[in-house]
Amino acid sequence: MKIFTQCIVAFVFIVSFCIVAPQKAISEMSDKSKLAENAEQKSNQTDREKKAYEVFEKILILSGKSDDKDVFKEIEALYLEIIREYSDTALAQECYWRLVMLYVEKSTPPMFEKAENLYAEFLEKYPKSVVRNLIVESLSKSYLKNGNLEKLLKLNAPLVEAFYATGELSNPSPLFMYAEAQFNIGNLGEAEKAYKSLIKSFPNSRLAYSSKKRLNEIQKKGKTTDTPRTQ
Repeated sequence: MKIFTQCIVAFVFIVSFCIVAPQKAISEMSDKSKLAENAEQKSNQTDREKKAYEVFEKILILSGKSDDKDVFKEIEALYLEIIREYSDTALAQECYWRLVMLYVEKSTPPMFEKAENLYAEFLEKYPKSVVRNLIVESLSKSYLKNGNLEKLLKLNAPLVEAFYATGELSNPSPLFMYAEAQFNIGNLGEAEKAYKSLIKSFPNSRLAYSSKKRLNEIQKKGKTTDTPRTQ
């Protein structure tokens, strides 16, 4: 009986080994396959980043020429190549911003429609990218410079409204640009609110100093309005 029991135990062990060992081997093969696949993906990504930078180097060479107007179309085409062909690279996001600047700062008059379409495309592809702040700032400066106050307000309003709701804003520029739009349109109450919010949240920023100057102007305007006219 004892020998029979030992035989049964040995048989169960052999069966278990025959089942577990192949499963373990399959699992190890799967792990190795995943590692190899990840390594290949990283290698491919590195290669794509390299190719994107090769295109970007061409832009740098062209940008160094004396007259940018002569190479505007070439530079635009190269930026679009990076954006379209290498959209999964970090450089592509930066190129959206650089191309927006090309449209609004290097073109006379500014190509606002192209820049705005590019920004909309960027938001669809990279809704959480920090590069969004750079694009908004570049567009805002150009809108303000060219007196496009309604567009300036519309661009920054969503960021400011989100800030009022959450208290979260990575930099003071949207608040200031929103306030500037409201100030120049004549909505002094909204402008004052935004300037004060900026000073409170970003007290040591350069724009806090500019906001204080604006608040003084608003105060003077208020006093001028309240002062009764002499007969």
